Parts: sequence; C-alpha cells; structure tokens
Amino acid sequence: MGHNTTVGVGATEQPWDRVSIKREKAMKISRRSFLESSAAAAAMTASGGIASMVMAKETALAAGSGNKWPGRIVVNFNKGAVTGTAGNPSYDQTVVKKMVDDSILLLTGATTVGDAWKAVFPTNASGAAMVTLQSKIAIKVPMGFNTSLAAPNPYVVLAIVQGLEQMVFNGTNFPAANISIYDMMGSGTFSALGITAALFPGVTITKESGVQSYSDGAAYTPVGSTTKTVKGYTATLHASDFLINVPSLRGHADYAGNVTLGFKSHYGTYNPDYHDDTNTPPFLSCINCTGPVYNKTVLTVLCAIFGLNESNGPGGSPQDYSTYAKTVDPTSTTIGANTLLMSTDPISVDMQAIKIMRLNKKPAGAYTVADMPPYLRASAGVTGALATIYNIGIIDETAMDIRRIINGVSSSSVTGRVSLQGGNSFYGVVASPIRGANYTFIEFGVPRDRAGDQAVIRIFDSKGALVRSMTQKVLGVANHRVWDETNAARVPVARGTYVVDVACGMQHMSTHFSIIK
Repeated sequence: MGHNTTVGVGATEQPWDRVSIKREKAMKISRRSFLESSAAAAAMTASGGIASMVMAKETALAAGSGNKWPGRIVVNFNKGAVTGTAGNPSYDQTVVKKMVDDSILLLTGATTVGDAWKAVFPTNASGAAMVTLQSKIAIKVPMGFNTSLAAPNPYVVLAIVQGLEQMVFNGTNFPAANISIYDMMGSGTFSALGITAALFPGVTITKESGVQSYSDGAAYTPVGSTTKTVKGYTATLHASDFLINVPSLRGHADYAGNVTLGFKSHYGTYNPDYHDDTNTPPFLSCINCTGPVYNKTVLTVLCAIFGLNESNGPGGSPQDYSTYAKTVDPTSTTIGANTLLMSTDPISVDMQAIKIMRLNKKPAGAYTVADMPPYLRASAGVTGALATIYNIGIIDETAMDIRRIINGVSSSSVTGRVSLQGGNSFYGVVASPIRGANYTFIEFGVPRDRAGDQAVIRIFDSKGALVRSMTQKVLGVANHRVWDETNAARVPVARGTYVVDVACGMQHMSTHFSIIK
C-alpha cells in the first residue's frame, strides 16, 4: 500500500495542509486549504471563485435545485468491472454494483447507501429532503438503438433501484412501485438489454411509443425562425417528481459534437424533429436547460463500463478503450473503459465523459473548455457558443470537485485531495500510490493556456537522485500520468519516500509521497 504526503511552499504550513507547489516569483497565487475527505482517491477541487475565470458568464438561467452540488463529480474506475477476453468481453455484476454504491457514498459523504440516495435529492427551506415515501422517481435508460454491452449496464440500473429502495421514511423503505424505468425512441427493447420484470420486481418498465403534448415541454427557437417551438414529452417523465439519467459512453457521427451522452440521451424523450448540426445545439440545450428535464433531474450516472468512440454510434458493439484504461491503470488488459461517472451536475458528467473519449484517441485529443461541443459550452454559460446562453453547471475542470476511486481504493489509503487554484492559474500536483497495485497515480493541473505543451514528469528518491523521467503532452487543465514504480531500467523501486516534480514551460510543481510495500 502507499501513503501520500505533501509539504507546503509559500504559505503557513498546517499539519493537515502541506502542499508543495513551486511557483515563479512573478506569479502570485492564493490557495485554499487541503481538503480532507473520508472516501476519495486523489481529486482536485476549485479554490478561487468562479467569477475569476477567464470565460464570461451570463445568468439567464442558473443551476436548478436538482443540481445540488455543481461541479462535484465522482470518477470511479475499476479494472475488475470488465472480464473475459478482448474478443469476448463481459462485465462483473458484483464489481459494477460496488462501483455504484461506492460512488453514491463518496458523492454525498453519507455513511449508508440508503442515506446517500436520500441526500442527492433537493431540500426544502428547513433543510429536509423533498423526496418522500410518495415521490415518483423516473430512471431514464437511453438504449435507443443499442442493446449491446455499450448500452447502459442493467446492473448499474439495478444498483440504483436497490439503493433507492434502501431509503427509509419513518421505518418504511421506499417502494419499488414508485420507481419507473423508461425510454422512448429507437428499436432497442428492455428485455434485450437485460432489464426485465424478474430482475426488477415491482418496478414499472416502460418503452413509450410517442410523445404527449404537455405545455411545459422544452421551448426553443429553431434556426432560421423567430417563433419558439414547444415540444411535448413522455408520460413517464410527466408523472414523475424526480429524474435520474443513466446514459452510456457513446458517439454519433456528425451530430451534436459527435457525442451522444447525458444531454443527447434525452433526445428520445422529445419529438425528434431535428437531427442535424444546424438545429441540434439549440434543441439539446433547451430540452436540458428548461422544462421538465431541467426541473426534475437530480442525478446523472453515466455508465462507461464499455463505450463507443466519438462519431461511432448510436448502435454497434463496444470499441477498444484500453488506451484510456491504461492511463489510469497500466495493468488493465480489457477493452472496457471500466468507469462510472456520477454527479448532480449533468454538464460536469458530459465533460468528463468527453475527456475519457479524448484520452482514448490515438493520438489523444484535447479536452479544454474550448474543445467541448457548442451546446455543452452554451449550457454551462460560456459565451459565444450559441445565441442563447444558460448557466446550469460546471464545464471547467478548474472549478470541479473531482472525487476519484481507483480499483475500489479511496482516500482512506491516501491522504485526501489537493486543492488546486481556480481560474487561469490552476496549478498543482498530487501523487497517490495505489494500495497493492505497484503503481502511483499522478494528477497535475496547469493553466489552460498550457494546453498543447509537453510536461516533463520526474521522480526522485529521498537522496535527490533521479529515478525516472517521463514526458506527456498536456491536453487540458487536469492531466493524469501513471508511474509503474520502476526506475529507468524498469526495475521496481524500493519502499521509501519519493518526490515527483512536474515541469511545464517555466512552471514547476512538486510533492513527495511514500511507497510502502
């Protein structure tokens, strides 16, 4: 197992706040305290206010009450989620359920799964959860035309249902009869996906065939028109009080930025009048930033156990995500992305899903704010993306609270997470040795104007001798590198204290950590 320790530079050192960041003398950066967490692998959180960001924001629409923690997201990777061979992969039901349970606990900070699911729902003026024993909860499972392994995993959905059923109200568990699983557009069936009445006793499973004309649907102005169009939506969503969205990792050629993630998954909820690049961006932004989708969504759980690449989909078998998987765990040997994303913030989820897709490219693609699809940037309040600007979530990693779980390991075995400076000065590094895995996960943040540069990552032993040197192209503000705990000759290093130093241009940052074998 390993232990991470950091030492502060340029600030009064606290025993619980020791972050080593070497700064250029001309750079004056404030930083927040080191944040302790009961369950997370190394993760970054914003420190400066969002107002200090370079991008301008408009406040035509703010994050809804369902987005309880804007920017807070769990990224849960477990190489054990995918089993079998590359030619015949499958998934491990037990591991998948654990990933869901671990993620909801980490996202909320609750100590039991039932309390954690209660915690994601909005609260009233007195602070009590608005979900009750009588609430109707809809779970959107957007399989569309795809029931392959690349579609939402049925056991992810099962773990969500079982978690909701663990919510207790005055001694009574939340009833399965108040939970609905639904989808609309596409030829896929729930039985083909593996979602059956036998697996989900008491739950309503509905594949709807048409839209209803409800007046509170999405209202938007098609390109070339001056009149707003109101779209109806499904009866299941209309009848629900809250919505949980369970999309999967997939793309769509020449459409909506070549991705089909959480925002695109609600296309099946509405009448699909527009299926082209011209009208898609405003359509997607409006159905997700206004109306019942915006008002009712409380959680997005993106299933990236398997995945399709950008521009590939919506149907088809899963593509090879081993390139991405090896950025987290170099010992991963399957084609699965092995990842679950969970957040009350739908924009943060889509951004992190696109990042997974970009890291999997050969060569890897950039994932800065400017590289995100226009509809997503517009929904996050980034000006210049579309004529209508919303502001319902966080798209910039410098303002996200990213909570990691790697192969089931959380911050109970590493010291917590580094707070990296927000805005254009986002800057810092954390190294987390993973217990029993013989590798260290290195996460470093750089200013967004460094995207495209080469970073040099060097590992030193306690005597200052260079152990290993690696290079990596910077693709965004939050970057990752895995060190297999070997020296330049690929010989495993001994237990002890090490220093990782990251240099990008004229900027340097470092931290020390301990490997205990």
